[in-house]
Amino acid sequence: MAVFPYQAIKNNPADYIVLPINNDDLEKTVQERRTELKIISLSQFKEILSLVPVASPFYLPLQIGFNTRLRRGEISGLTWDNINFNDQTLTVNKQMIMKPKSQFEITSPKTKASYRTIAIGKTLVEILRTARKEQMRNKLRYGKYYLDSSFVCTKANGKPVTPSAIHYYAGKVSKQVDFPFNFHSLRHTHATMLLEHNANYKEIQQRLGHSRIATTMDTFTCHK
Repeated sequence: MAVFPYQAIKNNPADYIVLPINNDDLEKTVQERRTELKIISLSQFKEILSLVPVASPFYLPLQIGFNTRLRRGEISGLTWDNINFNDQTLTVNKQMIMKPKSQFEITSPKTKASYRTIAIGKTLVEILRTARKEQMRNKLRYGKYYLDSSFVCTKANGKPVTPSAIHYYAGKVSKQVDFPFNFHSLRHTHATMLLEHNANYKEIQQRLGHSRIATTMDTFTCHK
């Protein structure tokens, strides 16, 4: 924060820290690393989808997380002006954080690197179009009882799906499957799939919103 947004210093001194090598990590197999990061396969994601109805408040965050690797707070903070249907892009410029008594607040993203615009595929574009239309229908159904907002991820009554709610629903799913899973699994899975399709680390760093490419490489080197 001293670097951004306060601009009290130009560089982060911590960028020059060299982390010690953990010999135990070097001896881990690829499969052990995948299990540790809770990386899931496409078939396992489809299994999760089969447990989450389209009408569930968790369905849209789940699809966005899998297709974009956004963090929970970034997904909850998305508003419709962040979605460009024509260019098929999604912009992250804020996040939702939880406050006491289940309240939430919209703040700036986690780091300067978290401000980003990423490409999204046709599948997610169509899912988002459908969700937008369903929101409009729900607004008519609920009438004065509908909480009107510009959030992308909402419940049927218009209330936003918070990071805590996403964590709760992911926890319910994890108890129904026989493989390690949490919502952060989607972030690691997305990055791993990009690596397996020959994306370079710089592209993945930018898509994940990592401040340092070393963070990306340290996490996913064993999958290259």
